[in-house]
Amino acid sequence: YYVQPEEAVSAGDPVYLRVSAAGSEELGALRASPDGTAQVYTLTPTASEDSFHVEISYLGAKYLLVADGADGSYTATEICDDLRAAAGTIAGLTFGGTATLTITTAAGTALDAAPKSLGNGAFASITETTPAVVDAIHMKHWRWLSDGSATEPAVLSVRPHPEA
Repeated sequence: YYVQPEEAVSAGDPVYLRVSAAGSEELGALRASPDGTAQVYTLTPTASEDSFHVEISYLGAKYLLVADGADGSYTATEICDDLRAAAGTIAGLTFGGTATLTITTAAGTALDAAPKSLGNGAFASITETTPAVVDAIHMKHWRWLSDGSATEPAVLSVRPHPEA
């Protein structure tokens, strides 16, 4: 199909369908990137001698972050430093904080579920501090086959869902 994308797209880019529009945006428009507000979770650990394990599920993949207190006295800052180091680089997620661990998703995306504590270490709280607002949803089986822009049509491939 030839379609007019909402923004610049390149061959092979994922396809997102606008489900919420404001201003000059058009409901149903197609684009190459998610749109909306990032989701933020804040995890507050309790200082402990125990190990901390946090399971994160994002865009269908699961990640396990592990922090093991080796010296017998584990401060909240040390726990969060170790969890951030364990996270490394997970595409679409940003890890921050000092004595808390913040997990921020890419704009317009959300964790598949709230982070889970699986270790012996206790968290005083695991809180969604900013809910995600998803303005454009990922069309998993669609792809851009050519480059295009808001002024130049692009070729779109729409494959049927394998379970259809």
